Amino acid sequence: MSNTDRDPATDESNVEIHGDRARAALDLMKKALQFIDDNDGPDDAGAYLDQAIHRLEDWIDASPPRSE
Repeated sequence: MSNTDRDPATDESNVEIHGDRARAALDLMKKALQFIDDNDGPDDAGAYLDQAIHRLEDWIDASPPRSE
């Protein structure tokens, strides 16, 4: 049975693979937000993307260090 009350962004089991891929995604999201801002894109899209950026940053910061 699935637990729908859990927030996948804070689920510790998802935190193991952050590393380079999460940071690459974060970089792309920041570039997309800059593109939206520079081209007078829709404010709500920028706001949602900005919120997603902050959630991803928090998720990355909360992850345990990867063992190489």
